[in-house]
Amino acid sequence: MTANRIRGTLMGQFVGDALGCRYEFTKKAQVQQMLDEDRKRGKDGLLPMLGGGPFLLKAGQITDDSEMALSMIGSILKNDRYDQASTVCAYVRWAQSNPPDIGHTTATALRILEKVPKDWLDLLDSTKREDVLKAVLQNVRIKCGNSKSNGFLMRISPIPAFYHDEPVEKWITYAIQDAALTHLDPTTFNAATVYSTALHQLINGKTPQEVFQHALDATNDPIVKKHLDLARTQRIPVPFGEKMELLSNGDDKAIGYFGIALQVAFYELLHADSFAEGLVNAIAIGGDTDTNGCITGALLGAHFGETEIPVDWRKIVENAPLRMKNENGIKSIKEICEAFEKHQSKK
Repeated sequence: MTANRIRGTLMGQFVGDALGCRYEFTKKAQVQQMLDEDRKRGKDGLLPMLGGGPFLLKAGQITDDSEMALSMIGSILKNDRYDQASTVCAYVRWAQSNPPDIGHTTATALRILEKVPKDWLDLLDSTKREDVLKAVLQNVRIKCGNSKSNGFLMRISPIPAFYHDEPVEKWITYAIQDAALTHLDPTTFNAATVYSTALHQLINGKTPQEVFQHALDATNDPIVKKHLDLARTQRIPVPFGEKMELLSNGDDKAIGYFGIALQVAFYELLHADSFAEGLVNAIAIGGDTDTNGCITGALLGAHFGETEIPVDWRKIVENAPLRMKNENGIKSIKEICEAFEKHQSKK
């Protein structure tokens, strides 16, 4: 069962990303119309995965969210552990590959003068990798200190999946280190800790209620606690702002704010009766639908397992074109997930 939930975490992320990309940057009312029309093209009531969206992606193709997660996985497999310097090289290489979309905070953090070559895994020694890390951390320190965007959550699922059999205190620092590659606000570090720990506990068989209560009890950040508390009863609206005095419906204001993705994901974890139901409901609010989809998808996948993710969705994602193929240790989604699973069986 643990292996099923590990695969569910990763595939849930990729499926959520690929399903959500079609509706990205769209208002809730329009998304609902699109969902109603798209369902007519599906079978057995399942929403078909059609691709499209603002970046005209192929059906099953992933976005920046999961390309970054795959880049991290490639680094983890190469190093047999999470390594911040190697991971940031993978991220910078990805950012320099002209991705169709990249968030403002992520782009600002990863924009450095030094070019990271396509085959950096073989060419860059530890000193050069540390130089890349220093340049990125300087960008974050100078330019990204106040950001609470969702980019740190969308890529983090491989860490708790890789370290699923180790106590949280042994690996949670890596989740914070990864968030620190683009963010500096302490609230984002707390959110990374809460979300990663939830994934880890779900993979290890905890119930959604147990996971939620632990998250609520463990967080000491008032903003994160507020979103978790609201997730008991509502996806939206989501409070935001310096004093949490503003409200977003997910499709109108601050659509890239991490609190939207976090609140929606935990709401679906507590209320969804199936992976598909929870994922579609998360996407249906509109706004940053690919990111909300991948963050919710990983959480639901860790709970329900890969076998509960619709086969049609999985097959389409596994067979979709991969923009970063043969870079950052990435061959295909199917192969890299299999390599991740094989590595886990050897631990």
